[in-house]
Amino acid sequence: RAQATQQVFNDSATHIEETALSPLIKMIYYLMVQFENEYSDDNLLRQFGTEQQQVIMGLKQMPPELRWQYMFLDAEFRVTGVSLAITRQDRISRLANFKQMIGNDPMLNMLMDKPEELRTWLKNFDLSPNMVLPYADAVLQAMQQAQIGQIMGPLMGGGATGQPGQNANNNQQAGAADARGAAKQETAGGKSQEQR
Repeated sequence: RAQATQQVFNDSATHIEETALSPLIKMIYYLMVQFENEYSDDNLLRQFGTEQQQVIMGLKQMPPELRWQYMFLDAEFRVTGVSLAITRQDRISRLANFKQMIGNDPMLNMLMDKPEELRTWLKNFDLSPNMVLPYADAVLQAMQQAQIGQIMGPLMGGGATGQPGQNANNNQQAGAADARGAAKQETAGGKSQEQR
């Protein structure tokens, strides 16, 4: 009964998004394109972000006809926030069940994309991605590669035959070194962008 009731809410949210909110957003967009001319306004520039400020300033120099042609969309707006908000708890429950099932099998758990999994959890809990370190993806990937190397080393004939540099400890150390190198590289890249 609870699932049937939830489905009614899901269908209602989808109907509202498709027939009311999405057309409304499209109408607002075209209204803005037609009449907005304060492209140097600080509030507008902050909304678009620093990367798009040059584009915004370029729009300011265009005549209205050219600006309309440049910003006319051949796509449709799609609003999904209502559905995502209503179904959030259901998605979290399904993710938790899937994570528990995968966690019971170390081989399957090792094949999961950890960075994508982390991004999915943050999105479903509606948390800021800034909570995670900027080089977290590289660290997770390096750790996962170290785990795979630790398991695959003996299968490839390294640990079993005693070949140098192929044992689990070496693989783990190599993975840790990769993680540290990736973290340093990400940090250096962030600093260089701040200096520019």
